[in-house]
Amino acid sequence: MQLLMLAVLLLVSLTATAESLRFARNENLPEQDVAEAIFLQAMRNLQVSVEVDAVPPARANMLNLTGAVAGEVARIESYGEKNPSLIRVEPGHYYLTSVAFARKDHGIKLTDAADLAQFKVAHIRGVQHSTDIVKDLPFMRESNNSESLFSLLEAGRVDVVVTTGVDGRMMLQQMQMADAVEAVAELARRELFVYLNPEFKQWQQPISLELQRMKASGEMAEIIAAQEQLLVDAVETAKPKVKVPAAN
Repeated sequence: MQLLMLAVLLLVSLTATAESLRFARNENLPEQDVAEAIFLQAMRNLQVSVEVDAVPPARANMLNLTGAVAGEVARIESYGEKNPSLIRVEPGHYYLTSVAFARKDHGIKLTDAADLAQFKVAHIRGVQHSTDIVKDLPFMRESNNSESLFSLLEAGRVDVVVTTGVDGRMMLQQMQMADAVEAVAELARRELFVYLNPEFKQWQQPISLELQRMKASGEMAEIIAAQEQLLVDAVETAKPKVKVPAAN
């Protein structure tokens, strides 16, 4: 009860002066869509107006570090270790899986991330979960987005690509590669957190308390179930994309 009263007092104080807050998120990644939906509902519950910009991961990082945005919607724990000035908001409100994809005709089998050392591997530039996995590999390259990532794999310029499980499955459908490419290993599962610029640290406790309430009440689980169903429907009905030529 004391925490609830404190949250109410903090919220009254903050919303009395707050204008619309601006946050950033990584673009074109389905797990970010789910995390954003949860975050936006939390802020609506707090009666706070929020705008979320979907941008490339490296740009989202820069916007947060410079205070151009109040924070980012969904980053993993190690992102905070790499950016210690940012403030992580507990609890995590969603998760992602880091999955390796390879061509079926190559017969690649992986048991863990260490097995990647013998292959040419690619991932999306600025994405922390895959950076953690590939950063020390001897043969690693980066792509700007998911389409160019899978184009590299299709062209045989890399042996394995690492992205989130949902993103990979959607790309296989959209790029009509499901018959040729498969998921060969889930390499990690990571919670996603809101990260605030320190200039906006006053929002840490209200957001944290509201996420805790949503998790305990089942509201968060309901949002996740609805959003994940939308992702499933999107995979099943995805229109084929024009393939992006693999970069040299």
